[in-house]
Amino acid sequence: KLISAAAELPEPSISQLVGLKDVRKLEAELLTVRKNYAKLQQDRFQPSSATQTVQDMVLGRPFSLEGFRSLQDKEGLLDSALEWGDGEVVLAVAIMLKNTLKRSKFLAIMSSRQEAA
Repeated sequence: KLISAAAELPEPSISQLVGLKDVRKLEAELLTVRKNYAKLQQDRFQPSSATQTVQDMVLGRPFSLEGFRSLQDKEGLLDSALEWGDGEVVLAVAIMLKNTLKRSKFLAIMSSRQEAA
């Protein structure tokens, strides 16, 4: 009898379970998360600055080198890595340059920046 009586009771709504104030707070938080997500979606194809990317590399944060396509961008990335002075970051950028540039361009850049070679 108790089980059948409990089955006939209507299910409480979310606002009844968590309270009306909490629902408004959750809706505001959801709106903020949606705005942040939309901004991330919009910015995902725009590369970070060279300085920001090198800083992310040094601090172990996620980073991408794929946005650096032009020769000037790649040289700027190498210069930023040299300014920071982190050998692992300089090596990673040098390997990226070696893999994405013609040999003659790569050697020209490395010979003009002896610290990287």
